[in-house]
Amino acid sequence: MNTILEKLKPQIFFKDILLSLSFLTRIPISKDLLFERNLMDAAWSFPLIGALVGFLGGMVALLLSYFNISPIIISFTTIGAIILLTGGLHEDGLADTADGFGSNKHPEDKIKIMRDSQIGVYGTLALIIAISVKAVALSELIHNDQFFTCIIALIVSGALSRSTIVGIAFFLEKASETGLAHFAGKPRANVVGICFLISILLCIFLLPLTKVLAMILLSIVTTVVIGFLSKKQINGYTGDILGTTQILSETALLIYLATTKM
Repeated sequence: MNTILEKLKPQIFFKDILLSLSFLTRIPISKDLLFERNLMDAAWSFPLIGALVGFLGGMVALLLSYFNISPIIISFTTIGAIILLTGGLHEDGLADTADGFGSNKHPEDKIKIMRDSQIGVYGTLALIIAISVKAVALSELIHNDQFFTCIIALIVSGALSRSTIVGIAFFLEKASETGLAHFAGKPRANVVGICFLISILLCIFLLPLTKVLAMILLSIVTTVVIGFLSKKQINGYTGDILGTTQILSETALLIYLATTKM
């Protein structure tokens, strides 16, 4: 309870948001600002950053709609803008994970491959497929000038998919004692609870209840599958696994929203 009350202090509240913003996006944050808490202590705010990224991406799509551009071009451009905003953080994780999991090696060697700065065939293919599928899903959402629907989809999928990052970090053990996952820390149960509560409230506010329930279930299934594969492949998770979880869960959510009526 004390920890929950501590989060209500305005200074810590805003510092947590700025810490998450500085990590999950390329939005400049003052270098003079000191953060006393680990990243996973501030992970309760991940959905807020995800919603912001989705909203800004939706604004790009809306702006492009005034130039009579085809939906598929708008979709690819919007995804490109989001990647620029986030610095390709999650896409990098997906590519590294695909290269590591695609190798027929021991877990330690897979982790070494995942940390290699060079991208391989599996990583390249994974990025092409994921980005293309997201673009087609967005294209379906903005078809017939439904840009408001597209913005909502980007907001809720951005928020909920970033909650899955916290879920993986909470339920799995770190696969390595070095790297991002190690230094980010381990999220506590109350952080996970607040994180998912914010995501669910955002979804309830913007979507019908039946869709909210379906999206929560889809996020859980995606997270469990990735968690199972990660445990089997490298005996835990790394920062790349967290990025992979976000990308694949977001893609699955956009596919669902694109194939059902809003």
